[in-house]
Amino acid sequence: MKAINLNLGMTEYAVGGNEENPIRINLLDVNLLKRLRAAEQKINAAMEQYQGRDDLTAEEMIGFDEMFRAIMTETFGQDICACAFGDMNCMTPVPDGSGGEIPVFRAFLESFLPVLEADIHAANPQPVVNPKVQQYTAPVITKKTPVSGLPDVSSLSKEQKAALLAELMA
Repeated sequence: MKAINLNLGMTEYAVGGNEENPIRINLLDVNLLKRLRAAEQKINAAMEQYQGRDDLTAEEMIGFDEMFRAIMTETFGQDICACAFGDMNCMTPVPDGSGGEIPVFRAFLESFLPVLEADIHAANPQPVVNPKVQQYTAPVITKKTPVSGLPDVSSLSKEQKAALLAELMA
């Protein structure tokens, strides 16, 4: 069987220095931004039902873990949660660096998303418009002179223009 080697421009992230199981992302994929926005909305909506609650049941934690993993897999096209925190429930508390605790999924997102966002912006600089294309994309400035063969309506009153438009549309 012949193999096809294709460079998809993937950037690899080793979570915790684990290079054996990296997260691979194509930073040039413009659909990634769309998927990230959708994921943010889904996660925020799910978090609203757990906001301020310290008494989550095991079933609720398992349900949130399944939902969060599904959203992340859909967003990145791979199970990045397995790369980030293995099979640990995403609601498992971990130190937040200030003496408190936060869920591992939040610690991961707070660490990963700023790096990912910076890399996306670095990989996608503002496009430079080719001068040959610019003539077709530049704003059009109209002239005050009428097109030959058409009447000049610039001297008509607002009412006359409305009446003319109504007549043309009839």
